[in-house]
Amino acid sequence: MQQIASVISTSNGTCFFFSIYDDENINLILCFSKRKLKIVKLTAEGYSSNIIADKLCISFHTVNTHRKKIIEKTHNTQTGGLIQFAISNSLI
Repeated sequence: MQQIASVISTSNGTCFFFSIYDDENINLILCFSKRKLKIVKLTAEGYSSNIIADKLCISFHTVNTHRKKIIEKTHNTQTGGLIQFAISNSLI
């Protein structure tokens, strides 16, 4: 793990500050789209796939596909692991 002082801005101007990271995690985070980050945030807030789909005006199946790909990329097996990854990397 390395200490860094780096701010990463997404296209909508939102900033994420990473104080501690490893190269693998930062590369994963950088490849997340704005939509995937929003799905991670809403998932962590406890919303179901159906509600997330309604909020983002997308299909329930699209939400589940995004979730599945995010979980695979973060090497987790469950949503709880994804939420822990998001918290430990200051995504939420």
